[in-house]
Amino acid sequence: MKNRKISRRYAIKTVSVGAVGALAASSVSAFALNEAKTLAVLGGAKVRKTPWPEWPVWDQSAEEEVLTMLRSGRWWRGRGEYVETFENEYAKLMGAKRCLATASGTTALLVSLQVLGVDA
Repeated sequence: MKNRKISRRYAIKTVSVGAVGALAASSVSAFALNEAKTLAVLGGAKVRKTPWPEWPVWDQSAEEEVLTMLRSGRWWRGRGEYVETFENEYAKLMGAKRCLATASGTTALLVSLQVLGVDA
């Protein structure tokens, strides 16, 4: 999927499928936890039988660019071009006109609500 152009429709469909899978998994987990009489930490049976995936996933081919950006001191919105470059590239990837990089998921949600006109 390396050079595939991803549309907003494709992204929404993919996230929706992921959300359904997560809901199904959490329902199974909740069922398994209700069946367990003792927590695993207290000697009961473990719910997860397979090991967790390694994290973080690191792409060594990007390492030099990341180090160059960090060493430049121009990685924040006020002084550098890296944020703008990221926003432009991500907007292209998503098939959107624009993108706004935020510092956290909470900030992203707050900006989204503000754009939609949702207020306290």
